[in-house]
Amino acid sequence: QNPHHVGYTAGGSSGGSGAAVAAGLCAAALGTDTLGSIRIPASYCGIAGLKPGFGRVPTAGLLHLVERLDCIGPMARSVEDCAALFGVLADRCEEGPPVARVATLEPGPEVDLHPAVAAALRLAESLLEGLGLRVDAQAFRIDHGRVRLAGFVEAALEADRRFGAEVARNPQGFSETFRGHLAFARGIDAATVAQGRRATDQAAAELKAALGLAEVLLLPTTTQPAFAHGGPAPVTVADFTALANFAGLPALSIPAGWTRDGLPVAVQLVGRAGADGRLLALGARLEAAMNAFAPPRDFG
Repeated sequence: QNPHHVGYTAGGSSGGSGAAVAAGLCAAALGTDTLGSIRIPASYCGIAGLKPGFGRVPTAGLLHLVERLDCIGPMARSVEDCAALFGVLADRCEEGPPVARVATLEPGPEVDLHPAVAAALRLAESLLEGLGLRVDAQAFRIDHGRVRLAGFVEAALEADRRFGAEVARNPQGFSETFRGHLAFARGIDAATVAQGRRATDQAAAELKAALGLAEVLLLPTTTQPAFAHGGPAPVTVADFTALANFAGLPALSIPAGWTRDGLPVAVQLVGRAGADGRLLALGARLEAAMNAFAPPRDFG
């Protein structure tokens, strides 16, 4: 359950960590992130969440979903606490010089942003400029739907490879939804897999190219706030989070405002490879300027 609104999702995978941190049941928690499963619950639960750059936090012992994309990272009520935990997980959290230039990756007209998310992006741009950073706008050239689908295809194929035999032996030991994912994977042909890998590689290249001009990218975490249990999940949930996984880059979700119904929304900062510390330092400054964190009403 989302502690801000019972009956709403906490973000699916790693949602338990997000809900526990938001509710104050623990000071911080770990999440795992393949296509956004640290940052999505962080966004929905109104806390900070860091997907480290690939390889920065050891994954020995992790039950992988997609090994080339999976990361372990911290979730906490503040970026400062995320940085403290990351410093332990990674054994180092170098900052380097402060970030001076940010690019806003402007979503195209085909992207349906919730009004509160769009407002949070505009506010973040203004606050970054107020902090003395140069903020430029760049247009997206990424087909989010195609890239997101390619990521889910890769995850389904990997799940079938890892668990298919066990599901065949004991189908009732797995949920209908999970069995459906594996059935979907078995219907995917090699051409579709190759096309998907080209799409994700191109998206990664586009993201890295944008970071050749700017030091950090600003974009939404999710296109919408948390949604109610029982209905279909929006297909665009991972549109903006999966990009950093494909590129192996660090990405940080920061609370950035509220809907009229009292649900949190967030913005996301994506940094260059190896610059996790600089990303966290900028995130802490933006978080302080945003001042958008608030504990759930029923949890102090």
